[in-house]
Amino acid sequence: MHGCMKIINKVVFLLQGRSKMATTREEHINWCKERALEYVDRGDLDNAWGSMVSDLGKHPETAGYAVIQLGMMLKMSGNMNTKDEVKKFIEGFN
Repeated sequence: MHGCMKIINKVVFLLQGRSKMATTREEHINWCKERALEYVDRGDLDNAWGSMVSDLGKHPETAGYAVIQLGMMLKMSGNMNTKDEVKKFIEGFN
């Protein structure tokens, strides 16, 4: 059983690497938005924001994306505190 788990873990690792390399910027952003909006739908706005920021950092073409800084400025100035505001922001960038 131990040997099988090592093989399974290696296959999973290789497949994860392949999927990350094959993901376009647009596909990755859509994935980030979908995950963040799931939190918004549950009313968990802090985790919606945290999820989006974390996920954007996982792709070379979206890591350090300016939308993260813009969103942080909006949050800190009190302009992204409601469910509707967060949803509008997430859906509004590309």
